[in-house]
Amino acid sequence: MDETHTDYSWITGTMLRKEVLKRWNSTSLLGNSRIAYKLRLVHKNQIERNYTNTPVGRGLALKDILMGFVDEIKPKESTPDFSKKRWRMYFIIQEQYLKNRMTSAVIEALGVSKSTYYRDQLDACDLLAEKIRLAETQLITAVLDNRLLSSIPLPLTYTLVGRNLIIDKATQGLLNNSKVSLIGLPGVGKTALSTNLIYQAEIQTQFPDGILWASPGKKADILPILIDWATALGLENDNSLSTLNEWGKFIRNQIGSKRFLIVLDDVWSYKDALALQVGGMHCAYLLNTRFPEIGLRFSPQNDVSVSELSEEDGIYLLSQLAPEAIKMAPEQSKALVKRVGSLPLAITLVGNYLRVYSYGKKLATLHRAIEKITHPKELLQLQEFQMPSEAHSSLSTDVPISLQTVIEISFNHLDTVTQDVLVALSVFPAKPNRFSENAALAVSAEGPEILDKLAIQFGLIENAGTNHYTLHETIADFAK
Repeated sequence: MDETHTDYSWITGTMLRKEVLKRWNSTSLLGNSRIAYKLRLVHKNQIERNYTNTPVGRGLALKDILMGFVDEIKPKESTPDFSKKRWRMYFIIQEQYLKNRMTSAVIEALGVSKSTYYRDQLDACDLLAEKIRLAETQLITAVLDNRLLSSIPLPLTYTLVGRNLIIDKATQGLLNNSKVSLIGLPGVGKTALSTNLIYQAEIQTQFPDGILWASPGKKADILPILIDWATALGLENDNSLSTLNEWGKFIRNQIGSKRFLIVLDDVWSYKDALALQVGGMHCAYLLNTRFPEIGLRFSPQNDVSVSELSEEDGIYLLSQLAPEAIKMAPEQSKALVKRVGSLPLAITLVGNYLRVYSYGKKLATLHRAIEKITHPKELLQLQEFQMPSEAHSSLSTDVPISLQTVIEISFNHLDTVTQDVLVALSVFPAKPNRFSENAALAVSAEGPEILDKLAIQFGLIENAGTNHYTLHETIADFAK
């Protein structure tokens, strides 16, 4: 799992000793360490010194940084005095780890007991870790203070579960200054993934000029978005600009060779996505959408399918949200994860609900709460109110977010015939079961084109092998 961009508690003296200092003589091993991948300090130094984006390059950048911090530990007096703790700490790091001397030789040179040596070693590593945490915090603060961050959401206050492979794939696409599309069901966590990505160290280093974020949504109004971006860029309209085309060209010309990441969140129209492509040749785009056709057309080589979580990750997520419920009713709680098809939004709503009803640790109360939401109608209507500043772009700020509301806006986007077909398909057992195209055509009384429409254009059913489809549990519940 990934730490949030402001959480540096994982950088400890023990971690530094085991994962970094003990690997000092292998630059490639250093470059493959967690700290080499995650620290913005490392990525910044890598770029400034033109080190390659390889384990060796990252290792060299990390060595430079650590050498600087080790020099800061060294006392100002020119003559070593091992009666002073600071000198001992510096000597231990310098001689044992950087010069690879034997522990016994270092203890002998210091003239101290083993217990004093190990205590000083721990304190030295803790001091190094503290310096790294402080420098990393100062760097990200400076970055956020001095770059353009237009309308981006706040950093996530939680760790994403089960999304490392998706984050890695999307990150690599963006680092190549490409277009990346995140495609998935409503409630699968595309916006959370986009938010996580923009705070990744590699991404912030790659796009030093800033991030432009827009959430067009179902009822997109593109012109105000472009005007807001122009304002954020410090551009002034001389009253000669009026059309989308004019504003788009104006912004692109002003961006020029600068490196921006442009995020298009919750896109419902390919035309909207095209109108918001206003970056220059060194910009990249991250789009997320519930409609496969839009994502596939926008980034043919970097479309990333965002599926629901594995059952194991879904259970872990629920355990973080409602730990007492998992302890008190483990089997029923796990069954709920399976029941909602491990969809992140559904698990979040269920977890928040169960956390309330496990308060006081009354098993009967929890069992009644679980029994209530085993009914599809109750499950679909579990809801959370939205913060106005973080509200879903396709919902009014006064509309609570629920499975019902996020699926309903997709359902209402369908024509009447397609709605009827989706309802007809809900007679089939939901995922992980699948149904054949012939069976689907038989119950829908429509042609195969409408199945393609539901799968490719709207993403409400999924292809499941040759001439077969499947329907996610929450979509099936809604359609019944």
